Amino acid sequence: MARDVQQYLDELKNRLAGHLTAEEIDDVVEFYAEYLQDAGLVTKSEVESRLGTPKQLTHKVLADYSINADESNSEFSSNDQAVKEKIQKQDGRSNVMLIWLVILGIASTPLTIPLALAVLAVLFAGMLTVGALLFAAVVMVGTVFVLSVIAIYIGIMMVLTNANVALFYLGVGVTGLGALFIGIPIAISVLKWAVAMIAIAISWLYRKITKKQPKVKGDNHEETN
Repeated sequence: MARDVQQYLDELKNRLAGHLTAEEIDDVVEFYAEYLQDAGLVTKSEVESRLGTPKQLTHKVLADYSINADESNSEFSSNDQAVKEKIQKQDGRSNVMLIWLVILGIASTPLTIPLALAVLAVLFAGMLTVGALLFAAVVMVGTVFVLSVIAIYIGIMMVLTNANVALFYLGVGVTGLGALFIGIPIAISVLKWAVAMIAIAISWLYRKITKKQPKVKGDNHEETN
């Protein structure tokens, strides 16, 4: 094996350490070693022009695994429906991590930089919108909470001076807190759903963008033409 290729694969292996299992890393390194050998790529410039830098390829590999790997049996999903079901079963934190890894994977795909930039711009706009809605929701929740506490405080202070007004303020305060008690879990569920939808959309885009890129599939090696 050429020295440049060996150094490239060694760096790739080191970068994947801690993110994938030893067996998965061996699969990745073995696949790309065979891929580079079959392609006749032996110099650093040749390898990086085809696969990108080791850092870029690491991002792509992690994106592939985050989208396709089925954690229940360590196999790879073969269709969009399987990926969708996997994402819907994951918690919000896992899907946020998936989105981040896929964004890095798209940005690191050397053959699709113009398309990647366009996709990232659209995704950024979508995530900015979701972020704005989340910020508005947090502000609204905080405002309702503060006003509810103030209303309850006023009600308590007026119990001895004006019972009817006190009951009104207490009712407003308790109603506000009750609405938050019911609304916050609903808002969290909606947020998780929105994150899952973004993860599904970005995963679909990534799979389409990288359709012709070489991929590692468990113990099988595949290059889509």
